[in-house]
Amino acid sequence: MTGDLNPIHMDEEYCKKHAIYKTRVVYGLFTLSLAEGLAYKIGLFDGTRAMTMGWNMVKFRKPVFIGDTLHLEFEAIAKRDSKSRPEFGVVTMLYRMKNQRDEVVLEAEHQLLVPKKH
Repeated sequence: MTGDLNPIHMDEEYCKKHAIYKTRVVYGLFTLSLAEGLAYKIGLFDGTRAMTMGWNMVKFRKPVFIGDTLHLEFEAIAKRDSKSRPEFGVVTMLYRMKNQRDEVVLEAEHQLLVPKKH
């Protein structure tokens, strides 16, 4: 899907011989995409027209392996009025993706433009 054909993501036999973890590792940006999908699926924005402004920080803390079960935890860590659009605010969310062993595999700060409630 991403076009990254690195053998550590694609070739189990290569990984058995040459990779640190001896198995394929899920591409980090795919894991980030899954986090974003989970945020919407679990209703983080509850139908709000949120628009991504950017990512301030993305850290891949642990590898994700094929077969892992992931879940997302999140919290709002900052908010402010939009400087260019007074009817919007900017919210920064901290995403924490965890695996089935409750290990943090991904942390990311996601900055969003959201309409203000009146």
